[in-house]
Amino acid sequence: MPMSLENDPGRQSSSQKQKLLVVSAESSGDLHAADVIRTLKTRHPSIEIDALGGGHLEAAGARLIAHVKELSVMGLSEVLWALPRILRVRKKVVKAIDENQYTCALLVDAPDFNFRLFKTLKKAKVPIVYYIPPKLWASRASRLKILKKYVSTVCTIFPFEKSWYEERGMQVEYVGHPVAEQTSDLAVDRKTLAPDDRKVLALLPGSRPHEIKRLLPFLLALVKSLKAKSLPLDFIVPRANSVDRQLFQPLESLNVTIEEEGTLKSLQKADAAVVASGTATLETALMQVPQVVIYRVGWFTALLFHLLVRLKHVSPVNIILNRAAVPELLQSKLTHQSLLEQVSDLLSPTQKRQAQMVACAEIKEKLLGEGAAQKVADIIEREWS
Repeated sequence: MPMSLENDPGRQSSSQKQKLLVVSAESSGDLHAADVIRTLKTRHPSIEIDALGGGHLEAAGARLIAHVKELSVMGLSEVLWALPRILRVRKKVVKAIDENQYTCALLVDAPDFNFRLFKTLKKAKVPIVYYIPPKLWASRASRLKILKKYVSTVCTIFPFEKSWYEERGMQVEYVGHPVAEQTSDLAVDRKTLAPDDRKVLALLPGSRPHEIKRLLPFLLALVKSLKAKSLPLDFIVPRANSVDRQLFQPLESLNVTIEEEGTLKSLQKADAAVVASGTATLETALMQVPQVVIYRVGWFTALLFHLLVRLKHVSPVNIILNRAAVPELLQSKLTHQSLLEQVSDLLSPTQKRQAQMVACAEIKEKLLGEGAAQKVADIIEREWS
């Protein structure tokens, strides 16, 4: 059964001042965790919050123990090179746990980092709420035993996850997908393309320097090929705060607009998008923008993924809909020609474009709930009550 601290004499009562630890070891979770923090601060103005996170958590009122940009790596080979830096960040978090009396810990995604905090948190008698849990239904299901041993409540963001965890004896709550809420009032209806208007292609190569560097040559080739056709087409690429603008200089030299206000602002302007596999593919679908999903990692990481992961698709959009609703150009399937062909199909009113618009509507219907941040905040309050 999940760890329960309700009868633990060492646990603080709800009448005492609350102090929360938030660990968001990836940039993608920083915004979602910040929404939870803002909710808790509204309800409990005196709450103290320490966090491993980024600018969103800091702006929401958390005191940063370490910045998430120190952990910005992707793929096994990149992680090995960054291991000393990762260990230094982990040491800072462990020190904070040892030196403070936290009434609850909110861990967000990033299982490879977060699982290594479980024993320290249990020793300190800190209940754990895990928001956006690892996709154990896809790979490494054996880790469920560890999750059940240490985590009080899992907060899932995909509807099918709730039954998967419940069937295996885990305390779980489906809270809805935070991205669906963040995009609910922002999407623009682009069911038809005005042939005389200039179109916009958004390029979303990710937020990690390593993944951007791997994908950049394909984006550069795509922009050059489309410009050679003299199409009425503009290009835009969002830059995360953790990414040095200089990294996008080759795109800027081709008159690609660098959007400093984030992914959603870019997608509001876009008629189609090229998106690195990850949460951004879901944001793109929820913003009702047809897309091509691309990705490349080192050969060793790709080999491990092939051996360990039991998935037909990698894009969250395709996983949720259980079909190839959006094209995935991964590893060797990502070529200059294949990318050009897929993008060209989405920049015209083709059947492929229309099919994606239908899929976008399905995704929105499946994921749009009410108040993911509020529900997670409720669960945290239940843990310290």
